[in-house]
Amino acid sequence: MHKVLPLLFCCLTFWTYGQNIGASQIDKSSISTWFENDISKYQGVYLFGEGDGSNLLLIITDTTIVAQIRQTLYWSEGGYAVESGIAILSEIGLKRPDFEITRWFPGKYPEASMQFLTSTDLETLTKEDLRKMRNEIFARYDYIFEKGSEMDNYFRQQIWHQNRYADVSGFLTILELTNIDTIKRLENNK
Repeated sequence: MHKVLPLLFCCLTFWTYGQNIGASQIDKSSISTWFENDISKYQGVYLFGEGDGSNLLLIITDTTIVAQIRQTLYWSEGGYAVESGIAILSEIGLKRPDFEITRWFPGKYPEASMQFLTSTDLETLTKEDLRKMRNEIFARYDYIFEKGSEMDNYFRQQIWHQNRYADVSGFLTILELTNIDTIKRLENNK
């Protein structure tokens, strides 16, 4: 019985609050199906759920919607705790001073994770710039580069990068995978 009570409490809590937006009851008569033929008017990067332990990130282009669930920087790295004044950056050892879009897309080339890139967008970049841009996509997910390699040395100097994961392929969005292919193709042609 003592194991059933926490489960029952969780279910009742979810059921009780499941029909609320914030503290407001949802009026079921106001809910209807919504269809949109032209998503281009909604282009941008949208973040939902800030502060609840994870976020839904939507990137809307003129033809595609990319959705990704991301962890917040909540307590251990300074997200809500710093924003709300509960902790300060120096107390938790975070060197990163910003919490805007650069928190989700840090680095020199955030556009590689935020929009579909074309050859025209990239034509002015050098082969070295393209290589850094492509690898920065992996670095945003704290990819572990080969120890002592040029990219390992470069990203170890970036305050936002941490060596955590040997494989980040499961984190990459279709937008990022497409951009990796586009960048790689241009790198090979330079």
